[in-house]
Amino acid sequence: MQNLIQEIKKNGIYIDNRGNIYGSKYKDCVNASCGLWQKPVELSTLLTILNTQNIQTFLNIGTFNGYTFNFIADYLNGIRPTSCITIDPNDFVGSNKKYPYIYLSCTSDTFKNIPFDLVFIDGDHSYEAVKKDWENVGRFAKVIVFHDINDLPCPDVRKFWSELTNGASEDFDILEIKEVTENPQMMGIGILIKK
Repeated sequence: MQNLIQEIKKNGIYIDNRGNIYGSKYKDCVNASCGLWQKPVELSTLLTILNTQNIQTFLNIGTFNGYTFNFIADYLNGIRPTSCITIDPNDFVGSNKKYPYIYLSCTSDTFKNIPFDLVFIDGDHSYEAVKKDWENVGRFAKVIVFHDINDLPCPDVRKFWSELTNGASEDFDILEIKEVTENPQMMGIGILIKK
C-alpha cells in the first residue's frame, strides 16, 4: 500500500495526512450520499495504470454529479494536456461544471465511431446500454474502462464484461481491479488496453 501511495503522490494526486487520496480540493466529494462513488484503492490503481498510457483524449460516459469525471480529468491534465468530455442524458452536475472541461447532455450516439484514447463507461448500467456504449465508442478507444464489473446490484454490467472479456484477450490486455473488503462484491473496475 505504501508503494501505491508514493506512486500516486509522484503522479500528482494529493493525499492528506489521513491517507485520503481525494485530498482537500475534493473534500466535499467524499460522502456516501452524493460523493465520488469509487473505492480509493481501485481508483488510485486505475490512475496509476492510466499514467503509463499516452492519454490525450478522454470521453466519460455517465457524468452523474461530475465528481469522478472531474477527479480523473484533473489527474490526466496533471500529466499532460488532455481534452476531456463527459456525457450524460441527465444533467445532475450543477455547480461542478466549474472545471475547464466539456459537459454535454447526450448519449454515446453523439460520438459514434469516434476514437478516443480513453473511454470510461459508467452510465446506464443496463445490458443494452453498456453494450451500446461499447459498440458506439468503447471498441474504438485505446484504453476502455468499465465501472461496476464486480457489483452485485449491477448484474448487467457484470454479464457484459464477462462476455466481452471471454474472447478479447487476442486484441486487448485485460485487467481487473477488485478491492477485497468486508463486502467484496461491490464496484470493481475493468480495463481493456489495445495491443
